[in-house]
Amino acid sequence: MKQQILEIDPSEEIEFEVFRHNIGLVPIIGTGVIVVFLLLFAPVFFRSESVTSVVGDLFVSGWFDAIIFSLLILVVIMTLVAVHIYRRNELVITNENLIQIQQTSLFNKAVSQLSLEKVQDVTAIQKGVFATMFNFGSIQVETAGEKANFSFTYARNPAVASKQINEAHERFIKKYGIDVV
Repeated sequence: MKQQILEIDPSEEIEFEVFRHNIGLVPIIGTGVIVVFLLLFAPVFFRSESVTSVVGDLFVSGWFDAIIFSLLILVVIMTLVAVHIYRRNELVITNENLIQIQQTSLFNKAVSQLSLEKVQDVTAIQKGVFATMFNFGSIQVETAGEKANFSFTYARNPAVASKQINEAHERFIKKYGIDVV
């Protein structure tokens, strides 16, 4: 099923997948929660006596509550969409290629493929206490040629993933007998 979605060769097999770590959801969900709480407490602030005289007609007609409710729904939907977009990013290692899927918005996705032959160096980077404690980081793949390097942030187990990429590269070289200098 995944092979059809990625449109890879039938002879190509998925060996390993790298997903983003859930720690990257903290700022997304945290922002959503903060905005929801601000909207929930907005009626308390706007119903104070000094503000009520200015926006009093809104309270009487019920428009204020309808606006707040609509904004709450919008914030929840936007937060869920942001979570969905975040989770759609991944790095797929096959027996022939490295495929990076970057979902940048709901309707924008970039899929980059790199032959394992072109992989020169793979680096796992974990910076800081949280990255070390929760085992996430960045994976940087340096390539031969003009192609830009791959970079995958918030990767789960970046050291394991970089090792898997290196091993897939070595198997590829051994299988096709390509001499890399």
